[in-house]
Amino acid sequence: MVIEFENKKYVDLDISGIEVLECTMLAPESPGKVEEFDFSIAVSNHLDPEKKLAYVVVGIEIFEKPKRRRKTKVKLGSFKASCIFSIGSFDEAFEPNGRSHPALADLRRIWNGISVSTVRGVMFASFKGTFLHNAILPPINPAQYASQIQT
Repeated sequence: MVIEFENKKYVDLDISGIEVLECTMLAPESPGKVEEFDFSIAVSNHLDPEKKLAYVVVGIEIFEKPKRRRKTKVKLGSFKASCIFSIGSFDEAFEPNGRSHPALADLRRIWNGISVSTVRGVMFASFKGTFLHNAILPPINPAQYASQIQT
């Protein structure tokens, strides 16, 4: 995918890998179908200028929504995956330190959006047929994850 920015810089971006880092399920306290879920989501970005790669790690914790008698959330599982993006024009798109380029904020929104959506699908496939089968991550605005870029 080639991305054009206002300053006419182009970034050649491809997904080069997806890695599941963590997948856990914790059986609910009471038997029966869990019908409502809450999610806690964390997104972090890491740049590797040497390899011209960007890693976007999406971590999701899954909770059963509190019921009337119980006020606290019960954790039912977690899922963490990394989406790896290769950047063909890395040297043109970023400053030598991998930061402080105007395109970085736009790229972060694109990476985060693609990654959250991708992890949603991988998580669904991983939990298919389990008590977390219906724990489908709702639509998320990736712009709310102003994650820090680490090199």
